[in-house]
Amino acid sequence: MATPTPAEPAHIAPFRAWLQSHRAEIHPHIAFLPDETYGGLSVFSTSPIEQGETLISCPAEIAITPMLARRALGSIAGEGAQEEVDCLSDHESIVTYLVLHLISSLPASSFQHLLHHPYITTLPPSSTHRTPLHFTPAELELLRGTNLYGATLDRRAGWEAEWGRMRELVGRWVGEEVREGFSWDLYLSSSTHLSSRAFPSTLYSSPEPATPILLPGVDSLNHRRSHPITWSTSPRYIALTLSSPTPGNSQLFNNYGPKPNEELLLGYGFVEPSGADDVVPLKLGGGTPDASLSSILQHLGLPGMGERWLLGRGGSVPEGLRMTLRVLLADPEERVELAGRVRGEWGRVGWENEMDCLGMLEDMLEAKLAPVRALEERLGSARLPEGVREDVREMVRVYVRGQREILEAAVGKCEDAQEETVRLAHAEGVDLVDEEGYEHF
Repeated sequence: MATPTPAEPAHIAPFRAWLQSHRAEIHPHIAFLPDETYGGLSVFSTSPIEQGETLISCPAEIAITPMLARRALGSIAGEGAQEEVDCLSDHESIVTYLVLHLISSLPASSFQHLLHHPYITTLPPSSTHRTPLHFTPAELELLRGTNLYGATLDRRAGWEAEWGRMRELVGRWVGEEVREGFSWDLYLSSSTHLSSRAFPSTLYSSPEPATPILLPGVDSLNHRRSHPITWSTSPRYIALTLSSPTPGNSQLFNNYGPKPNEELLLGYGFVEPSGADDVVPLKLGGGTPDASLSSILQHLGLPGMGERWLLGRGGSVPEGLRMTLRVLLADPEERVELAGRVRGEWGRVGWENEMDCLGMLEDMLEAKLAPVRALEERLGSARLPEGVREDVREMVRVYVRGQREILEAAVGKCEDAQEETVRLAHAEGVDLVDEEGYEHF
């Protein structure tokens, strides 16, 4: 006997009616149901669905775009505040639009400009959010020593600054009572909804630059890496179509494309167990090089010192990073030779320069690896630290493991490259090591 499909929560009926009133397509065999794994609502099949059938569509008229949000905020703020509204960032506009739906003290004259109440009721509560901005202090401390720790602090500082500005503006537009209701918790939760559900506006064939948009209904499907799904897009609608048959009583997934766990955890609040798309960012320090070196970098088509280089699975080091180090470590004669090369002519500068470059690169990698290894060891403790939830620790452990594996692979690549450099130099009659095997230059 087939397992009966649970009934949808009561607030889904008005959501469905609202979607269909705007000519959204909803497959008759899908249901919006609570999902303990992902939090909030997910989309499930109630009966088998064949390949090529459309699951759900979102007409352009109900997409939440920065333009729609600014238009609504402009109507709420009044003509005298239009310049202030026009100066809002895309993030400020959409998040403030979402937050105002949730403030009960908003006057009815303002409330009428907010058009997405049925959609807002389907968004997951903040208690289900698992991005690092929702971590407890003890949980955030687990990330110390990783790139994600600094990225979390930067994002929190940016969003808190936005919230402070928007709170003051909203107070001027609609009064002190609404200002008091415009809380940090609401702004953080709505910002998380945007970061975890937004798609680029280019899906509607909009010109660049892309802006974030929310697609009610379409954004209810969770992400699964490499999951086959077909997007149909036009200036009027976006639809998701099955690329393979799906049995009944199965969760239906979207595919956001390859994303590293650092991005998934920071923006979405989950990680991919395999970490197949993980990266480790590297950035050179030391300030701005002198004019001579800057000129050579530019001449060779290399970015400046602020470039963020990414190490992927396998640990291969970007050739541009190695070439930048070669330039920075070049002696006066080597600088002359480099200045005479054509743009894009990268490659070894000299044997000793190459070993110096690889040695500096290995030192950089080891400096990043040491705290990651120490953190992974702490995360492996059987005792759960006070103030740390088990699901959060597991996500951090998966993220940290990926960082450690990439850095270890990159260190191994550096060691292999050093051995290969010594071998090639020896073949040309240059000995870079003495009889006892020590580097000698």
